[in-house]
Amino acid sequence: MRNGREERSVPPEAQVSTMTLQEANARAAELGMPPLSEEEFEALSSMNGIIWNSDDPGDGDIQMTSTLKTVFSNRPRLLMPVVHCLNRAQTERETEIAFANGAAGVFLISHRTMPLRHVAQAAEAMLRASLFVGINPYGISNAAGIELVTTHRLPAVWLDDAGVREGQDLQTKEYLAEAQEELIRARSAEEPIAVIYFGGVAFKYTPPISDAWVGRAAVLAAEGGVDVITTSGPATGEPPTIEKIQRMHDALAAAGLLEAHPLAIASGITAANAQQFLPYVSVFLVATGIERDFGAFDPVRVRELADIIHGG
Repeated sequence: MRNGREERSVPPEAQVSTMTLQEANARAAELGMPPLSEEEFEALSSMNGIIWNSDDPGDGDIQMTSTLKTVFSNRPRLLMPVVHCLNRAQTERETEIAFANGAAGVFLISHRTMPLRHVAQAAEAMLRASLFVGINPYGISNAAGIELVTTHRLPAVWLDDAGVREGQDLQTKEYLAEAQEELIRARSAEEPIAVIYFGGVAFKYTPPISDAWVGRAAVLAAEGGVDVITTSGPATGEPPTIEKIQRMHDALAAAGLLEAHPLAIASGITAANAQQFLPYVSVFLVATGIERDFGAFDPVRVRELADIIHGG
């Protein structure tokens, strides 16, 4: 029992993977870096996954970034249900339903009935149980959203608008840089945390991007520090076209960015249409397609979709 509540086992697919000290030092040796002490390794392990970058121009320093691959090793596709947070009890209940039925992680979205700070606190509490829980902090700036998840030491943030604008490369890069500065600050702090940044590109309710330009948009976002290129259909509950997803996927692949900056879809996915997207998409952020009512998951739908995505 913990705090009066029965402890429950965490499904293997929901646990955050870690690197052992021996593995870390083997990788460091490959890159010509000095070995880590136990104390240094413990400090780095406070992050939710690290990768090593031999292209860092520094004096053998570790470049701390985060990718899905470091956290979910050997898992090509992930279902992450999206919880519309109405209150703390409902948030915990729906999160438990998601994980019990095969979810790899969840994202929490704040609503007026549950202030954003309470959503972040709920996510932080779940993280202590080794669950992968991120938040979609609606209504604040991207920099503030990253700062919020850093404060609560959460593994991921999803921001609807990464700031990519068609035909405005300079403005796009400047906007992306603001979020990137916060990410760098988080990853190089005294107690670093490698936040995974899901950034909206050609996303619903943001300035439209033409089909001919979505590939370029995905590449700009990846080059600007967005870890997971997150797109959607034109509205809530509507999927993107397969042609749009193919263009974004192919552009990232051609630029050599796809492995480190995979695609996510955040609207309109159901058990009936998920299969066609499996060759192109790594993460499926789903709410409407698995809910029986607003804010209430249907366990059968969650399990059905999880089986398709994780087994496809």
